[in-house]
Order: sequence, then C-alpha cells, then structure tokens
Amino acid sequence: MISIFPTIVLIRFIKLLFIYQYQTEGMKFDNAHYSFDTYSVQGALLMLFFMSIFYTALGLYFDQVVPMEFGVAKPWNFLCSKSKRQKVSN
Repeated sequence: MISIFPTIVLIRFIKLLFIYQYQTEGMKFDNAHYSFDTYSVQGALLMLFFMSIFYTALGLYFDQVVPMEFGVAKPWNFLCSKSKRQKVSN
C-alpha cells in the first residue's frame, strides 16, 4: 500500500538489487519474481511503470486546469463535460 510513493518504491527496489547481488546469484529476469520482505523486483518495476503513466497524466491535467499567465484555464471537470463546439457552416 505504501508503494504509491515513488521514493519508497525506489528505496525498496535498490534494497532488493543489493540483496540479489550479495545474497544470491545476481539479478536475472528468471528470478525477478522472488520476493524479499513481501516485495519483488517485478512488482517494483510494474509500480514504477504505472506511476510514470499516472504522474504524466496528472501533470497534463494540471497543465490544463491551473490558471497561468497566458491562456484560459479550463474548468476542473473539463474531461467529463460535453463539448460545446458548434459547426460552422460556410
């Protein structure tokens, strides 16, 4: 549950890499699913991947919502509101 914070995931991931390096035969793809202290390298990599997607989407959202010096900020619920585009007839 605490793996939603990127620094915790990185700390535990680095700890796992040290454990693999000094207590086993080293880190390989075939032993990435082994867990130490209920945490695995495979789980840490998946969590880092999903967090990078989540924080990118969150940053893009806040880029549209937070008012800045130039441009007009969109409302906080702009993703769920209907588009108010009108067709222009020539």
